[in-house]
Amino acid sequence: HAAGDRDAVTQIEGATRLFRRPDRVEEIAHVGIGLGPGLTLNLGWTDYYLGLLEVKDAGRRSSRLSAAERRFQQLADDDPPGAMLARCLLAVGMAQRELGRFPEAEKNFAAALRDDASPFTIAQLRYELARCQIQSRKYDEARTTLRPLVEKDPDQLTSENAPARLYI
Repeated sequence: HAAGDRDAVTQIEGATRLFRRPDRVEEIAHVGIGLGPGLTLNLGWTDYYLGLLEVKDAGRRSSRLSAAERRFQQLADDDPPGAMLARCLLAVGMAQRELGRFPEAEKNFAAALRDDASPFTIAQLRYELARCQIQSRKYDEARTTLRPLVEKDPDQLTSENAPARLYI
């Protein structure tokens, strides 16, 4: 398992370096990938997961997670349309939780629980918020957060709620 993880990290780091090279910006834009919110979001997730995979160097882990948080916050600050804002705030909260900044993470998770978020996003938000509350030893709050998920019958989900099955 560890060898496979190292290989995956090496591949992701190589791809990240490629996207960060200034001489590649024009080429990437030329082939139509663009450098908009999608790329920023993908680079944020790359930094996030590289941070999670970094188990030996706490400084490097923190640096990766902080970079992810900055990217996600940048997207949230651009005030994207409804559902995308919820996804950005979810990502900010996840990075903050992994950095041990639980009150900030909880605030972003709560702000992301919006009416315009998809059922899948709401389910994921509840799950991630409960993880944060558990790490903060707020067990009763975590139970309350998870209750709407636990009360759903996975076999009776509407088609709109079906993607949220992973969190139910």
